[in-house]
Amino acid sequence: MKMQSLDKIIKPYNTTAEHYAAAPVHELFKKHFDLLLLKEFALINKNKGRCTDFGCGPGQTTKFFTTKA
Repeated sequence: MKMQSLDKIIKPYNTTAEHYAAAPVHELFKKHFDLLLLKEFALINKNKGRCTDFGCGPGQTTKFFTTKA
């Protein structure tokens, strides 16, 4: 199997990432079901230590946990 050149991997990824990151961080507040799930998750895990967000979008979930939960 021939490996793709690094440029053929990085360029499409960066193009997609730029578009995705341009999405408003307030997008989460239009997703009522997601908010219910996140609030419940925060409530259940509030006193269980740190929670890490690994590559979960442009940061709207992390922002929610640090400002609203």
